[in-house]
Amino acid sequence: MSKSEISRALDALRQEIDQIENSAHDDKQRLLALLDTIEDSQEERTEAEAPHALLSEVSEALTEFEVKHPSITGILNDILVILGNSGI
Repeated sequence: MSKSEISRALDALRQEIDQIENSAHDDKQRLLALLDTIEDSQEERTEAEAPHALLSEVSEALTEFEVKHPSITGILNDILVILGNSGI
């Protein structure tokens, strides 16, 4: 996994989260927490680690936001692919 790939995907996710209306406060908070989790996992991850819980969390978010936030779903799918290609 290229750090630039995940960095671009996380930046795109951050921009999309910023676009979420205040009426969807719970969605925004859930996505911000997921973003933090992904960023933390990239900072702390060693090649020996395999954060399968992170993949599960991203997959759950894909399902949860598929209808309400399709552009975010696309970015989360990209992140899932990037993480998967990195051997997670």
